[in-house]
Amino acid sequence: MQYLRNLLNKLRFSAFPRLITDGLKHVGIVIVPYHLYRRSVADTYRAPPDDSHADFVELFDDDMAAIAGLPMVPGSEAFFRGLLAEGQRCFGLRLDDQLVGFCWMDPRECHVHGAHFELGEAEAYAHDIFTVPGYRGRAVAPLLNAYFSALLVELGVETVYSVIDVFNRPSRNFAAKIGCQPVRLVLYFSVFGVLERSVTLKRLSGDEFDA
Repeated sequence: MQYLRNLLNKLRFSAFPRLITDGLKHVGIVIVPYHLYRRSVADTYRAPPDDSHADFVELFDDDMAAIAGLPMVPGSEAFFRGLLAEGQRCFGLRLDDQLVGFCWMDPRECHVHGAHFELGEAEAYAHDIFTVPGYRGRAVAPLLNAYFSALLVELGVETVYSVIDVFNRPSRNFAAKIGCQPVRLVLYFSVFGVLERSVTLKRLSGDEFDA
């Protein structure tokens, strides 16, 4: 039943090109065109609302089974535990004690789809920002972002990087609403894990990285 629910959610929430690329992954071919985004926290920060039903918490090893068990989550419990072991941090949003979303932050580096660069003291990489399918369209993402941004301000983070594939239109639209600026268009592909390349297709405004 879980497999069927995940399949129905993919058909409902994923664009057709995304379904094709997800299908190719099962035969060993990975194709991911994506944008690298940058966001100034100070320029886009808005204080989270006073919501007694919301609880923003850091998640640890014992919580990884719970997030891995959510529908459509792209990772296993072991994978998420591995991210924690690398020094990454995970934060969850609960509404009335129900986990409805989470996000990850790497304070050290941005390393995804062949792109890699070290981060400065006031920088962070945000990734795997996820909203439970049943709560999409219910303003969970803005609430999660508001709490996460407040945390970044508290930690002294001034600049956040993220990656969104070009077929994920809802995430791209939301990124634009919260002030993320695309700085690079990249095509990553891997064939059977043997041939792997990351090709920069276009450098946009403010792209000063060598990665």
